[in-house]
Amino acid sequence: MRNHSCGKLTQAEVGQEVLLCGWVKRNRNLGGITFLDMWDRGGTVQVIFDPNLDERLHRQAVKLRAEDVIQVGGAVRLRPKKDRNPAMATGEVEVLASELKMLAD
Repeated sequence: MRNHSCGKLTQAEVGQEVLLCGWVKRNRNLGGITFLDMWDRGGTVQVIFDPNLDERLHRQAVKLRAEDVIQVGGAVRLRPKKDRNPAMATGEVEVLASELKMLAD
């Protein structure tokens, strides 16, 4: 069902496709792109839903609420330097989503 923990992703996984399961912590839209904080018992990671890459997937992501239980697949990538968050264990990376499945709401 999953192959990584949300809070354990590091630069070592950059370029890898991952499958994560967890809860929505926060959902925000900035400049038309949806940024989702997703967490599990291992911690939190930022997930990106870009409408320019997949409009249908982005429309699904916009509807997510805090505590929804989801499965996300996507590629791990480095965050731009200006967007890195040293306060997060996963603050140097993010997941660019390519799939989304609602497990519970």
